[in-house]
Formats: sequence, structure tokens, C-alpha cells
Amino acid sequence: MPNKQTYLIDSLLSLSIQDCKINFSEFMSAVLIARWRGGSNFANLVEKVQAKVNVARGQVVSNLFFLLTFLVLLSSSSTLFRYLKCDVFKIPSVDRVNDVAKEKYLFVDYSVNCDSKRYSSHIPFAVC
Repeated sequence: MPNKQTYLIDSLLSLSIQDCKINFSEFMSAVLIARWRGGSNFANLVEKVQAKVNVARGQVVSNLFFLLTFLVLLSSSSTLFRYLKCDVFKIPSVDRVNDVAKEKYLFVDYSVNCDSKRYSSHIPFAVC
């Protein structure tokens, strides 16, 4: 009766015939045995598995990069667009009954008038 490691090596070499499900420790013991015996077919399998692991690691790194980029872009663009938002206030005129003046102030800071030079000088920085 063949032992467990020989069965694992035979199972891994015949992956095209049937799917073999083993845990990681069994796989690593089969790798070590195959390297000790000098099995070239198994070395090809190990290279394929290592290539798949490298691809998976690359996908994780790229997904983390895209997530970080999304979060940074979202927060910075939200901050910049808040600077462009102005609230319009209707102020009734004291002299005329039906005359209404409109004044615009920055939504995040009501001390900044949107019609002032201070506001208009900072718009290029917010847009770029």
C-alpha cells in the first residue's frame, strides 16, 4: 500500500485527470519530498502555483492602491467643492419697499463674501 506522500505526489502530478484537494501542510510536505527526490514535473507545478500566488499578491496590492486613491480623492475633492459653494441671502432694502438685495457668502465660512476679491482670488487654486 502506498504511503500518503506518494499518493499526494501522484495526485498533484495528475491534476488534469482529477481535482485534488489538500491542505497547505500536506502540499508543502509533498513539495519538500518532490524537491528531495528531484521531481521535475512537480517543479513545474510548484512554479505555476507560485505564479498564481504572485498574481494574487499583485491584485491585493493594486486593490489597496485603488482604495487608498479613492479615499484620498473623495475627501480632497469634497473639501475643494465645499469652497465653491455659496449661500445666497435676500436682504430687504430699507429705502424701497419691494427692493431686495442679494448677498452671497461662502457656505463653510460666512465671513467670506463670494463677490469679494478675496474669494475670487482663491477660486483658481480650488479648481486646479
